[in-house]
Order: sequence, then structure tokens, then C-alpha cells
Amino acid sequence: MATETVSTAQCSCSMGDTHSNFTVSPDKRVEGESKPAANIMDNKLGVNFPVLVGTFGKCKSLLFPDTAKATAEKNGVLDPQDCQPIFAAPWMPGAMTVHIGGAPALSSTSVLMCTFAGSISVSYPGETTFMVP
Repeated sequence: MATETVSTAQCSCSMGDTHSNFTVSPDKRVEGESKPAANIMDNKLGVNFPVLVGTFGKCKSLLFPDTAKATAEKNGVLDPQDCQPIFAAPWMPGAMTVHIGGAPALSSTSVLMCTFAGSISVSYPGETTFMVP
């Protein structure tokens, strides 16, 4: 069984080199360990993830235009660039039997795909008590 994901969680991208802080959307009203609990629709840059240069550090995906361009300029030697993720779909899978704000709860085993081939995972869910099936 997975753990519920809440504000203060840490997430990592398979194409990045560092983690990012995660915050639950402000419209959530359910709390776990006194922190807002997330659902699978918490996938927005600027709301759930900070808008920073390098949200997940340096992106090594050649599908990311900045990395592809920099790598081409170095004659094919990989040159990772500051991450700027785009999320086109919700986290999957959610906890289908537990709903928060009208959508499945976000579990510690859910994955969020970046348009540039990165796979975002929960490295620390922000709490350890509440389990979701």
C-alpha cells in the first residue's frame, strides 16, 4: 500500500539531476498530518511546482529543445540545460478508492510524465502515516 502525498513532498525527475518541492493546490480542504493532501490533478507548474530556472535541475533529455540545441552545438556531446517541464496529463495512477477534491488521491507511487520524456516520481511524500490503496 502506498502513502498519501501532501504539501512539503519532494519529487524527482528521471531526466533531471535534483529534486523539487511540491505544494498542493490551495483549493484542497483535506489534510493528512495537518498538511493539505494532493490529488492527481496537482500537476501545474507555478502552483504545485515552483517556476524556477531548473525546476528539476539540469535536464538531460534530448527531447527538451534547450538540451538538444546545446548538445548539437557541442557536436553530440550531451550538454544538459536548465529544466523547464511541461505536464500534459495528470499523475497516474491515483488511489482510485480515495478521492480528494473530486479526483483520485495522489499516492507515493504515482508518476507524472513530462512532455520531454521525464518521469516525475515522489521521492518523499511529505508524511508517513496515511496509507492509500
